[in-house]
Amino acid sequence: NYEISYGTPAKLTISARPVTISPKEQTIIYGDTISQKEFTVSGLAEGHRATVTLTPSTNEVTTDGTITAGDAVIFANDVDVTANYEISYGTPAKLTISARPVTISPKEQTIIYGDTISQTEFTVSGLAEGHRATVTLTPSTNEITTDGTVTAGDAVIFANDVDVTANYEISYGTPAKLTIQPDITAYDIVHGNNGMWTKQSNLDLSFTADGPHDKFVGIKVDGQEVDAKYYDVASGSTIITLKESFLEQLDSGEHTITILYTDGETTGTFMILEASVSIPVTGEKTNVELWISILCVSYLALAIPMANKKKNRKTEN
Repeated sequence: NYEISYGTPAKLTISARPVTISPKEQTIIYGDTISQKEFTVSGLAEGHRATVTLTPSTNEVTTDGTITAGDAVIFANDVDVTANYEISYGTPAKLTISARPVTISPKEQTIIYGDTISQTEFTVSGLAEGHRATVTLTPSTNEITTDGTVTAGDAVIFANDVDVTANYEISYGTPAKLTIQPDITAYDIVHGNNGMWTKQSNLDLSFTADGPHDKFVGIKVDGQEVDAKYYDVASGSTIITLKESFLEQLDSGEHTITILYTDGETTGTFMILEASVSIPVTGEKTNVELWISILCVSYLALAIPMANKKKNRKTEN
């Protein structure tokens, strides 16, 4: 019943949507970064979202730093619609950066008397990524000891060679054990090394070492300390005589003897033979001397019958 016509299109004005983005207060530990999600947005259209760059006023320890918001981008279904917004930023928020706790602990060390402890034997827990620490390690003594300690102190922490120690709360771990051993002197067994001894020979076995008699402290056989009742010791330089009563307790085969001094040691070997395969020898016989003795006896055993045979032939002639 109508004949409809449409008038001239009317003017439409869409103004930019005002939005305010405000950072939130944050508290972090030195070396960490602030969160980029701690902000509020007021006025955003439904379904839209914003990304913001939050910037701290400092990265050092502080109680009155600030965080400012900026460079916002607003999206509608992942399409950038920032141009349709009039963006304002709220008041900077408070930023607190607390000192970073770090613990520095010395490591156990063993050194030789006269040497210095290593200044790199320590561990650090809690250090920020990319940072490094130097530490002064101090020994409780420089004398020979088995119960000394190493303490850590005076740490300096660097970030790209810049001293950032003031940003750390440093604690030091329990002092570590320090052992300082005597300066070891290498002595030698000059007589009796590689000696041989036969069971049931009723003989002792002697060794002579070039260490001073007044520094002698004991011996070990096969790594075990030997009671002094099983050997005699005499000067010149050091003469050790293992008694038959001790030798008889050892198994057949090769054994080691270590002569101990206050400032060093020396180790040699000796062989124990079963009575059934041995020949009487002195306590200081070596392998070479034994074989020479055997060869001499064998030679005489052959030479005497041959000489007698020749003599008999001449008599017959």
